[in-house]
Amino acid sequence: MVIDDFAHHPTAVAGTLAALRLRYPERRLRAVFEPRSNTSRRRVFQEDFCRALASADDVVLAEPFTKASDPIPAEERLDPEQIVAELVRRGVPARLMPGAPAIRDYLVESARSGDVIAVMSNGAFGGLPALVAEALGARPPDG
Repeated sequence: MVIDDFAHHPTAVAGTLAALRLRYPERRLRAVFEPRSNTSRRRVFQEDFCRALASADDVVLAEPFTKASDPIPAEERLDPEQIVAELVRRGVPARLMPGAPAIRDYLVESARSGDVIAVMSNGAFGGLPALVAEALGARPPDG
């Protein structure tokens, strides 16, 4: 099952994963998150995103969306490598990946029957939810 969810704040990510965990308690919950908004790309939410994503069974963190003239100073930007390292330290398999094609390939290659894949972003994410659903032969996500 592929879920396409609008989420760009740690509270939204945590809420989405908690709801999916309640609805599908026996299934492997896989979180895929794209830090895209100015909110989600800020270091101030570093630990909050770690806590939110740690409730998943497997995490894929996309490289943060970049802008030519980024309004967020480099020292205030989210450190995705640190989030992945912290999740792994907490016992959650996690990886940082460069974009929709690579993430799709990983999700398809590692899919198991019954997986719930929550794709969270505040943008199109390269069409990832539909790409994954199509590759797995699933019904496209409703959003």
